[in-house]
Amino acid sequence: MRRTLLLGGGAVLILLGIAAWQLGLFSSDPAEVSLAETVAAIAREEAELQDGDTAARGTAETTATTAAAATAETDTQASTDTENEADTRCVLDTTFPAATGDGVVPTTTDALDGTWVVETGDQTFIGYRIDEILSGVDFTAVGRSSGVAGAITIEDATLTDASIVANLSWLTSDSRIRDDQMKTQALQTARFPAACFDLTEPIPLPALPAEGQAVTLPATGEFVIHGVVQPHELLLDATIIGDRLVIVGSTTVTLADFDIDTPSAPAVAGVSDTATIELSLVLQR
Repeated sequence: MRRTLLLGGGAVLILLGIAAWQLGLFSSDPAEVSLAETVAAIAREEAELQDGDTAARGTAETTATTAAAATAETDTQASTDTENEADTRCVLDTTFPAATGDGVVPTTTDALDGTWVVETGDQTFIGYRIDEILSGVDFTAVGRSSGVAGAITIEDATLTDASIVANLSWLTSDSRIRDDQMKTQALQTARFPAACFDLTEPIPLPALPAEGQAVTLPATGEFVIHGVVQPHELLLDATIIGDRLVIVGSTTVTLADFDIDTPSAPAVAGVSDTATIELSLVLQR
């Protein structure tokens, strides 16, 4: 009897340990996206480069090159995967203009005019937050993808156009098991690798804030997630850092609105039927 109890107790501990690892209970999730944190992170990166940290520079360049190559490598397959879906405009091989990197620092709102292109880097990503429950313990699962491309257009101090495409097959959380499950359930990224946001109404821009200070912009557009198009409004915080434009934001969506079934796993007691979408974009002309 004692041996049976010990074996049973050991099995329970093993199962709980596996579940905790799978669901990320022992990991430190990224903090909620914020303009202040993004600005601070950019400042740290620039300080490292200015200090002559050639290793950091080489790592950053290698990361950007690898990300670009990986995106190019998956574009053809992703386009094929979504070819027969309900909405074929949201594909990873969407072509956007290249940034010229003119180095001009805007000093007025009028000086923002032009096309701003999403820049690859650690501070550019799109991701999700969703609440999960295991044996009465509440926690939040976080996944992020750096595979983001897009551009916005500003004319006469008005944001007239914005189109962003994200590679959801790159979503990474603190659990490889969760990430693998996302390929076949919930977001089904193996079938719907791309998500998009397109602006549908122009946004008049207020006076240019001081560098690093936020201005809040209400954005009305359409999300394409899981092959489903839905109108959506969200608030974005934006600022200028040197010659770059930084935009961050988050919004809550209901999974059922995008025909997404609530994800499930044997060890998970419950998952929220809503999720938070987070985005952080660094753009350059």
